[in-house]
Amino acid sequence: MKNAVAVTAAAVAVAFAAFLVPAAASPAAAAEQGTRNIDESWGEGTATFVWQSPWSIKPIKLWAQDQKVDGHSVGVRVVSNSQKRGTEYFTMRKVTGGAGDTGSWETYLYFSDHDNINWVKLELCLLEQGKILECRGAAMNNPGGWDDGNADPF
Repeated sequence: MKNAVAVTAAAVAVAFAAFLVPAAASPAAAAEQGTRNIDESWGEGTATFVWQSPWSIKPIKLWAQDQKVDGHSVGVRVVSNSQKRGTEYFTMRKVTGGAGDTGSWETYLYFSDHDNINWVKLELCLLEQGKILECRGAAMNNPGGWDDGNADPF
């Protein structure tokens, strides 16, 4: 009888463990990735955003290309909107070598006070001597579905 109880207890433990593993690896806990592209006659930009939590995007991969012989340069930057901070414009990354020149960068957003990011945007800008002439944007909303902050990688 003791052997039957031991076997039954072991079977229950295995079944319970099988239930826990998929729950821990649910999509809500996984990183959410999105890519945004902007293509203009004067330049092209791409950003890949990998959301780790409602307040963390890491990495953010940026790429830009100057596409026109016009004496202007192009730049890309990240813009975000969060609950506490509102809209923020981050560092402009510039491609200054002329038509055909490219640049790539990697950065991240992380708000240690857990200020939820509502959306993040790639901006591609046409520049003249470092001054913005015009910008185009492509945004990605916070994908949501988070596991109560357990996905925080920091």
